[in-house]
Amino acid sequence: MTVNYVKLQGLEETAVYREEKSGKRYTGAALMYGGMPLPIESGEYQAYQYCFVKE
Repeated sequence: MTVNYVKLQGLEETAVYREEKSGKRYTGAALMYGGMPLPIESGEYQAYQYCFVKE
């Protein structure tokens, strides 16, 4: 099974970002270089929206 990641751009590497819905916290470097894993779901044309707040 393949896991897809979305790598964000333009964040501050040392800043901490909180995903509003889950409350999970990530560093800017983790989001830019490692990426955010997308949920594994079946079906075509799935859309996802994440809102990150810099802390």
